[in-house]
Amino acid sequence: MEPSIMSLTSSPSNECDEVSRLGESPLTPIKLLTSMHLRANKDYWIHPTSRIRVGDWDKIIRPSHFPYLVATDGRTLCNQLPGIILPSGAMQIRLVESCWLHAVGPMGAAFVDGWNKLAVELKVNILNIDLRKPYKIRYDDHPASLLRLLRLTPEMADLSKGFYYKTNTFELKPLQKLATTIRHDLQYKPTLRGPPPTVRNLICKVVFKCSVNIKDWELLRTFATGTTGYTGLCHVEIRVEWGSQARAQWAQPGSMENVKKALQGYVQFSCAGRIEIVCENAREPTVRVLEEILERKVLFEGSEPVPEG
Repeated sequence: MEPSIMSLTSSPSNECDEVSRLGESPLTPIKLLTSMHLRANKDYWIHPTSRIRVGDWDKIIRPSHFPYLVATDGRTLCNQLPGIILPSGAMQIRLVESCWLHAVGPMGAAFVDGWNKLAVELKVNILNIDLRKPYKIRYDDHPASLLRLLRLTPEMADLSKGFYYKTNTFELKPLQKLATTIRHDLQYKPTLRGPPPTVRNLICKVVFKCSVNIKDWELLRTFATGTTGYTGLCHVEIRVEWGSQARAQWAQPGSMENVKKALQGYVQFSCAGRIEIVCENAREPTVRVLEEILERKVLFEGSEPVPEG
């Protein structure tokens, strides 16, 4: 059974019956203040007090004539994921497929008052539902669910910020250059796309997406030293793009030796990690050669450099 905010409250048995009937009638609508997972093909009465986001950014689907969420009077409320429902009083809805509904507006004083009465364990459980994401947070994602909590109380802001950045996995990527002239190319200094510098020391898990080139390699080396602000890492996954463009670039005889020469020195992490090569065909000879090069040059916790032979 999927967790919901309702399952985290401790109530007498008579109140539990009332909680279990939430959403069954217009007299007991679900008032969404945080996030809640609703099942498919079941009618719910909800009362949005602010805008509601339907679905998560890990499942982005183009708008279509196929409705993902409908009102029981036949109106299509959402025909793409993620989508937005505007507040319009109590309404009865039906989800075509199960998904999360997230309130994205202000929570208000009533929520703050209730929050202050909760034990720390319950607060952590609530944040686990509202802030822990089942997908990697992209470098350009907007943390709307976190921002709502940061605006409430200093205690909630500190707890929420720590939980969000320490428990989720963040995807980082070198910023692509915009200029193509030789002069601009020489001036180009790669930077990472990701969370702001003020919170980077809180992040524990990262997926670093890069390509096989000198600039990305130098940025990866800098990232591993912690000088970009990521000083609290526990695990790093290096995802190396090896698509058709990269293969064509290194397709000439002896090119893999040039790869080894281009990737100078070692990248040394003080945490655990792994390397994954993103390719169309893992059986290609160049893939295995690239794996061997990277396994020698990218070192994680407990690894020692292997002499070139």
